[in-house]
Amino acid sequence: KTFKNFISIMIIINCVFLAVDNPHSEKQHMAFWITDLVFTIVFFIEMVIKMVAFGIGPRTSFFMSKPPPGSSKEELEKYAIDRSYLGDPFNQIDCFVVVVSVLSFIPGMESLKIFRALRPMRLLIRQRNTKVILMATSMAVPSVINIGLFLLVFFVVFGILGVGAFKGAFFECIGETDDVTTKDECLAISGNEWQNPNENFDNMYEAILTLFQVATLSGWNIVMYKSIDAVGIDKQPIINYQPAWGIFYIVFIFLCAFFAMNLFIAVLIDKFNKLHEQLNGSAFLTAAQRRWNKFYKLASITKLQKSLPMAKNCFVQNCQKIVGQPTEQTFEFEVFILGCISLNAIIIATQHYNEPQALTDFIFVMNAIFNTIFTIEAILKLVAWGPSLYFNDGWNIFDFSIVIISLASYGFTGIGGISALRLFRLARLFRMF
Repeated sequence: KTFKNFISIMIIINCVFLAVDNPHSEKQHMAFWITDLVFTIVFFIEMVIKMVAFGIGPRTSFFMSKPPPGSSKEELEKYAIDRSYLGDPFNQIDCFVVVVSVLSFIPGMESLKIFRALRPMRLLIRQRNTKVILMATSMAVPSVINIGLFLLVFFVVFGILGVGAFKGAFFECIGETDDVTTKDECLAISGNEWQNPNENFDNMYEAILTLFQVATLSGWNIVMYKSIDAVGIDKQPIINYQPAWGIFYIVFIFLCAFFAMNLFIAVLIDKFNKLHEQLNGSAFLTAAQRRWNKFYKLASITKLQKSLPMAKNCFVQNCQKIVGQPTEQTFEFEVFILGCISLNAIIIATQHYNEPQALTDFIFVMNAIFNTIFTIEAILKLVAWGPSLYFNDGWNIFDFSIVIISLASYGFTGIGGISALRLFRLARLFRMF
């Protein structure tokens, strides 16, 4: 414990010296160079002592209880843990920092001194509670990535809504604006400029950046009021022209700022609780007890689902072969539908301000093709599974509703947001993770 406290004090003093280092003063900089060399030597000696004491390579020992005689290699790995110096991931970080510090004194490798910023981490990884937090954070990375992808779907959906409603509509006249209603009237007055703010929805890239700023709650109200004042392309904004668009930002902030942030925090807390339980509770269970506990939890949440018998009708039977069972759809059919959903999202996302008429016509035609494909999908599933099984799944109800709304939108051009609503189908992609 005395050795550990001594090294911790040395790390704290070293961090203080790094914080007050002044490279512009030659004498002061030389003094800090010497102290840095002394600290590096101390930390190198610490690493060598630990390597000699614990061993460098794998050194197997058994936790709590030894395996039964005649156990296989796989069974031994369930009981064994590596007690060597490099067997601990935190010692690996410690070793990396020390080795890089030593190499930074070699002429020509001074650029490695930037890694001195990692030295405060050596103090953190010496505390047990800090180790648990770091381990929980690393364990949460896959779940955080999935949440990030889930959040990206909402950014794309709201981005398409924003591009469709506000592309080219954030421009405003700078200068003499009395009785100015259009771009031509603005530029007709000497000294006036027709400017576009940095936050706009002219294309998907700008829309994503603007929505990210809104999600950070930095200046989101400015963007919201610009949307409320927007009139149209090449038209001067009017105060409170469309106040209902404030709901758009309220919903987006609720979903992508408050809800999403809580999701990230919930994942970290969940991983921390599991790791804490493992270190303080389940770590005292034998391997067999842990396997039984895992099997019991899995069995308790597993729900049995009835398989659909093959129909006698030839047409219905062919439909069942195409789409598969409600519990497990045909892989080829599912991949085809997911590909159509992804391609549909990409095509819709290509719309932008001042887009050529050819692109607008192309998007319209492709949307019609995809709507036809999704309509055929719904019909095939209805015939193959029957209405009772088909509408028993919430996703099928949602898909069917989108198909109906999409078909109805061709007769009611005033309905907005249909293309963005259809993008919620992208949530299906998460079934592949």
